[in-house]
Amino acid sequence: MLDAAVVAFAESGYDGVGLREIAVAAGVNSRLISHYFGSKEGLFRAVLDRVSDGPFLLTPEGAQGFMTVDPPFDDLAGLLTMLRSTSSRQAMAIIRGEVANRYEADLAASLTGPDARGRAALINAITVGIRLMREVVGNEALKGEDAAAIVPYLDAIARILYDAPADKH
Repeated sequence: MLDAAVVAFAESGYDGVGLREIAVAAGVNSRLISHYFGSKEGLFRAVLDRVSDGPFLLTPEGAQGFMTVDPPFDDLAGLLTMLRSTSSRQAMAIIRGEVANRYEADLAASLTGPDARGRAALINAITVGIRLMREVVGNEALKGEDAAAIVPYLDAIARILYDAPADKH
């Protein structure tokens, strides 16, 4: 059921698919989905949990893998679900909560120095922006043969954000 929901929300967004359609794709009765997830909102939350288990791709260890590996669909499902659900206030409220409580709070807790929450938000925004432009839009400067040339710039950005400056001006 969850696998079918991941595909459905990534392809159609929150408002673009119903529980009945997901149930048909999963080969189950829609009441079974309601039994396990409570509602469409509960299923959506479970999908976000499933597709957002991966680590941040822009890390202090470097951006080389981030810029040279084409992620499988499952790794893009979270980004596609978010993009295709932007017209839904309900879905965006859930996504905002997930971003703030999962990504930013967890990452901020691992950062030292000032402005940890803001730096975590920047790391998240940069990562999502690059993934959007690279994987969804297909920007050749970020995806093509020359993409490796910009890795040192991303590494510098990551170092700045992960290692807070000692002195704020």
